[in-house]
Amino acid sequence: MLAEVIRRHFGGETSELPDLLVIDGGPGQLAAAVKALEEIGLAGRLPVMALAKSAVLSGGRAVRDRLFLPGRKNPKFLPQSAPGWLLLLRLRDEAHRFAITYHRAAVARKPSNPSSARFRAWAPSAAVCCCNISRIWRP
Repeated sequence: MLAEVIRRHFGGETSELPDLLVIDGGPGQLAAAVKALEEIGLAGRLPVMALAKSAVLSGGRAVRDRLFLPGRKNPKFLPQSAPGWLLLLRLRDEAHRFAITYHRAAVARKPSNPSSARFRAWAPSAAVCCCNISRIWRP
């Protein structure tokens, strides 16, 4: 899905490219983004990196936020006082806020009974009647 988003956004005629493409995720998401950029011919023209949130490993050891770069196997750990680090974390937090808000709105728009959605165009009472019939009779 990430590759499709990148192909759609950058695949057409774009006048200006961003200075940096920040991917929310780890090495898997970074690899998908780099592959998509190679497919559309932007691999060397657009710098890309991935930012993975902190985690707790199975041994109970906490891992800080990690920065993944193409061509590097291991993540880079920047000092928390590094210039731009707070900006990167805020970018990631904003991406999460946007995704959560979108998901909540999509769930709110989804009808509680999917079978009644096709009948809403008729009338509310017709939708209720058809739903009641569809619970009893299944073709």
